[in-house]
Amino acid sequence: MTDTNTDPSTSRDDSPSFDRRSLLRTGSALLAGVAGAATLGVVGAPGANAVTGAPVLLGTANDGGATETSLTGTANPTFGLMNTGGAAPLNLESASFDFGTYAAASASGDLVNQDGTLLFSHATDAVGGVYTDVWANMLIPLVPQRAVDTRGAGGRVRIVNPVGNLDSQGRLIAGHTIEIDLESDYVFGGVAGFFNLTSVASVGGGYLTLWPSGTKPSTSSLNFQKGVAIANGLVCGLSDVDSVQIFASATTHVILDLMAVFAGWDGQVNPLYLPGSAPFAAGKTAKAAPRRAPSWARARG
Repeated sequence: MTDTNTDPSTSRDDSPSFDRRSLLRTGSALLAGVAGAATLGVVGAPGANAVTGAPVLLGTANDGGATETSLTGTANPTFGLMNTGGAAPLNLESASFDFGTYAAASASGDLVNQDGTLLFSHATDAVGGVYTDVWANMLIPLVPQRAVDTRGAGGRVRIVNPVGNLDSQGRLIAGHTIEIDLESDYVFGGVAGFFNLTSVASVGGGYLTLWPSGTKPSTSSLNFQKGVAIANGLVCGLSDVDSVQIFASATTHVILDLMAVFAGWDGQVNPLYLPGSAPFAAGKTAKAAPRRAPSWARARG
């Protein structure tokens, strides 16, 4: 891919896409399988008997009126859902409501599907999201990886747009931006990364800025002096295609090391770079997506 555009606001993920990465990043993969209506309405189907002790019938509107179902006991009773024999899954019907008044009119602990997001009411007049392992992104340490080193050709392979942005020695040209691909080797559907950013052999004093995508922020990630090698550790979000952007105000060689990523589980990280034998969590892969995952991600299922 070539890119001679020096406008840092232009990147390959300017157009949003709803794909497997988006599901991993936002938790929609989980909610897509859990969220929707507790009643599966079928036109013309008879309603289920709503008397106490009557079964809940799939494919019909089950109306219990104002009756509540409670779990009581001394041994911390729990509510279990079992789906066997190919029966339809639980479907919590999407609802629209005013956040300011919903909880006050609901019992504490009520669940509701608000436009695909599973929410619950509190004892106070507030509504919160259901906390799951997909929403709860974790810090996943890596064996430190040198993602970019512009001093050699081998260190520049992950630069998406080298043409027009690097000088004859491979240095990032003043006023230019390069995009770094982290998906091909490291992470798929990640949220952020822990980096070490270094300036080496700069032709003048200036700064580097590291950011996920879109318009370049008006902040610096690393300030450097002419010819002085200097590094800085920082956390930076990842773009929708698991990349980051680097801008230089003065021409300099750039080194970018990746030490850890924030993601839903270690299956989103290339196992070649996980320290030791990290556990492979089962059953957490997201749904199929229009865009194909990298080979290392497909190998992990």
